[in-house]
Amino acid sequence: MKIERRALLAFVASMLLFLAYDAFYLSPKMERQRERRAAEAERARLQAQDSIAAAEPIVGGEVTDQPEVVITETSSEPEPVSTESGEPERAGQTPVTEAPKVEFTVTSPLYEITLTTTGAEIVSVKLPEYTTGDLPVELVPQNPDWPYARAVSVSLSGQRLAAPLHDVSFEALKDGAGTPLLNGARIEVDERRGQTEIVFRAPDNSGGVIERYYRFFVDRYDFETGVRFASSSFPGVTGVTWGMGEGLAVTEENVKDDQQNFKATLMLGEDVHALKPSDFGKKSHEDFAGTLSWIALKSKYFTAAMIPMNQSEAK
Repeated sequence: MKIERRALLAFVASMLLFLAYDAFYLSPKMERQRERRAAEAERARLQAQDSIAAAEPIVGGEVTDQPEVVITETSSEPEPVSTESGEPERAGQTPVTEAPKVEFTVTSPLYEITLTTTGAEIVSVKLPEYTTGDLPVELVPQNPDWPYARAVSVSLSGQRLAAPLHDVSFEALKDGAGTPLLNGARIEVDERRGQTEIVFRAPDNSGGVIERYYRFFVDRYDFETGVRFASSSFPGVTGVTWGMGEGLAVTEENVKDDQQNFKATLMLGEDVHALKPSDFGKKSHEDFAGTLSWIALKSKYFTAAMIPMNQSEAK
């Protein structure tokens, strides 16, 4: 009886300690994180509104609809809409220059992310704390023959136009200022500020610019990204299509075992849809539409996800 009483008292004491931990440490910490994320989102919204002075930028209606891209441990290019002549209209006709491709790497203790100025896309994501064999895990497929858009690609769209940005030559600027980054550069995320922003900038034919930006954090795997431009430069644009390129790379030495765990998931409204490669059968794709909360690709141990800052209509 005494032993049972002691066990009961120990259980009650442990529950009280847990409740105290939750009330005085865990809950306040989570609340501070939520407040910080909300403040960061508001700063991003204000920066986006102020960045292009020519006119109010539109992307899917509002700049704040830009997705946050999350890469945590745990698609292909859109078809252009044809016009009556059979050729797709190009929104704003952003010039495609012959500038040489520049690739550089953003680093923190958690990751090494390599970006290219062609399309302002991601070509490599390595996680030094995780290895396959003796090498850091690589989350982006390294296929030199892949001719299409890479990870986190963007295409502007409207009722009668399509303007993919994967072949646009941008220049890349750390924090949006200074001289353009050079090929092979390595940029460490600013530990003092806790983040570093990379801004990709290209001219359009109206004398304005179009920008893509990435905001990397020193102690987090996730990062923020968006696109901004003046509505006068792209008057027909009503939305933005985001792509994940080739998806996630195989990270296990047992390739078959890793591939069997591949899955695409998304949350539309209150419904979660999860599809394995075998679910497609002879189909090459599956169509969904609704209010998007998030979309993700999953391998055995890793997940890459896109999360809009605000829920938005998607298809």
